[in-house]
Amino acid sequence: ELGRLLVQECGARLIWTGAKKEAPYIAELAGSLGYPSLDLAGRLNLRELAALLGMAKMLVTGDTGPMHIGAAMGTFVVALMGSTDPQRHGPFTERKLILTAKEGCRHCGRRRCDKEVDCLTNLYPHEVFKRIQTSLRDLFSTN
Repeated sequence: ELGRLLVQECGARLIWTGAKKEAPYIAELAGSLGYPSLDLAGRLNLRELAALLGMAKMLVTGDTGPMHIGAAMGTFVVALMGSTDPQRHGPFTERKLILTAKEGCRHCGRRRCDKEVDCLTNLYPHEVFKRIQTSLRDLFSTN
């Protein structure tokens, strides 16, 4: 849903990345969205990923290695943080927007959630889009 909003409202072009083991899931997701996108999941080495992220205007990501690579490459990072504390694990850059759940057990540090409502499920696509919309306007109107 967030991808659809970025495409329709901001003219974004989406590129999907991920590990080789995630490629089938990402391919199914990218193919089912109803708008064109580029699926590079499982196809990039670390150097190629860094180059791609360096050319991107924005990266929407969870707390992952690519989040830190994007920050190092100067890309604007929208970090969706759940169980990890953004003060400790967030991207080290001025060009960032960190979004966390408003309630519940956020920043518990667990890799798997045993709660009925995971803190990341409280980050709704429309709310995330509203929070980054101003940043997107600025990003897509320059360069």
